[in-house]
Amino acid sequence: MQVQTKEIEGIEGVPGFPDGVELVPKGKMPPVPLRLRLATSTRLRRGVPAALAVARAERRGRRLWHESPAERERALETMRAIVTGTHREGDLEELAERHLVECQAWDALFWQPWRVSRFAGDSLRLLRETTSSSRGTILSGAHVGPFFGVSRTLHSAGVLVFLVMGNWYYEQPTHDHWGRRSARWRIGIPHVPVLRPRGSYEVLAELLRRGCAASIYFDLPGRHETWFLGKPVMLVDGTARLACETDSLVVPQRVRRVGAITELAYFEPLDPRNFSGPDELHDALARVHERLMLDDPAAMQDPRVTGWDDCARPERWTRPPRKAWRAS
Repeated sequence: MQVQTKEIEGIEGVPGFPDGVELVPKGKMPPVPLRLRLATSTRLRRGVPAALAVARAERRGRRLWHESPAERERALETMRAIVTGTHREGDLEELAERHLVECQAWDALFWQPWRVSRFAGDSLRLLRETTSSSRGTILSGAHVGPFFGVSRTLHSAGVLVFLVMGNWYYEQPTHDHWGRRSARWRIGIPHVPVLRPRGSYEVLAELLRRGCAASIYFDLPGRHETWFLGKPVMLVDGTARLACETDSLVVPQRVRRVGAITELAYFEPLDPRNFSGPDELHDALARVHERLMLDDPAAMQDPRVTGWDDCARPERWTRPPRKAWRAS
């Protein structure tokens, strides 16, 4: 496939971006009824210390566990889907309560002014060394911890990363809670280049061949059956295929919350030259992400809201119907 190139005003670092790369206008928060506007106002939260907002959210999460049967059961269902079949299965109730607390803390930080995360250990050095090489770099993340701040942190560190964002990111925000959340994402993410998921493979391949860095999330539904989290899971495998095709390094990424602070960690790259092909690399990457997830499964997002719909079950995660996973 021949990939056409173009210039995008406002981005420096790589001349001639492939078609399919764009900058989404920031826009504004859509108007909503007063009560919802107050509940989702980042302006009102500027005067509230993040530590205080998170402490309140943690107390709310613990209260919900004890007082809301519906919230408690949803947290239990989420953890059953994640840890069944793993060595953390025996910690189900403890993890479910912590998951409910983490959800409330995640939400509190989401509506606070987004701050730059701190880098764990030598993560920044490793990241800069990898992305400054002549080979492409794939940052392989998962929906664990307050991951919404990653782009701001990388941008602050001077690392240019191309993002693949779901279709919802490009749509006009609606006048409801979901619309306010999607607008918050667009306002919070810095002015970085993004790609729509459909048709992004060839564009990403071209960028990686040029030595660019791209961010691709691993824990999304796809066609590749993988033994993951103690069960068969149908996962995307584009990261492994792209890495092998373009000779790019794959750097596992983890985000975790430490009180009101988010910490961003990067780990030793997986080099496709050390694997027999995409399948072996994909399985190795699955083992890395599984280990990172099971270190703190309570911090994982409910897979029902990250594209899996109701197809992530304790015994197996199947690929959702085409309409469901496209919409996510």
